[in-house]
Amino acid sequence: MATPITTHVEVTERCNERCRHCYNFDRSGVFKPQEITWANLRHTISELVDNKVMHIIITGGEPLLALDKTCYLAKQCLGAGMSVSLNSNLVGCTSAVAKRLREAGIDHCMTTLHSHKEDVTDWIANVPGSHQKVLTGIKNAQLAGIRVTVCTVLSEHNKQDIIPTGELCYKLGVKKFIAYRTIPSTTNNKSLDP
Repeated sequence: MATPITTHVEVTERCNERCRHCYNFDRSGVFKPQEITWANLRHTISELVDNKVMHIIITGGEPLLALDKTCYLAKQCLGAGMSVSLNSNLVGCTSAVAKRLREAGIDHCMTTLHSHKEDVTDWIANVPGSHQKVLTGIKNAQLAGIRVTVCTVLSEHNKQDIIPTGELCYKLGVKKFIAYRTIPSTTNNKSLDP
């Protein structure tokens, strides 16, 4: 039997951003966002161990909105010999949250910064103040000893910002910066058109 090398574990569908390109069902308000139950989380961990998964990526929605389950999942998987990373927008990453993540063993997080421009980030994230919260979250994570990779999802609205956004990340001490193209979502009725 083949062993899955990497598995994504979505702990919650809830999110505190409403990114215009996102596939997440929580964005419309029509669906009730789901969160993994403790029983299902324990079963998932057992399946990961039994199938000898090597690396897990904790994701969502926004996994910091299910912080207890995120930290438990990380500890259990690390204890079973897997490596762990986190996908988070870091909007809710206070210094206390960052400390909890690091204490749970998380040492890497991939986050998204849509632009070096506050108005562009806030517009794409569809949440006022998102830009500053992400920057603060990046700093808090790094201060706690968590390596942060920044991703920018490119669209017509931020493609001209890619170089200065990378430069901002460099100034923040980010060692890895990635750009992905926008993939249109079939579940998202929020257009990227202004």
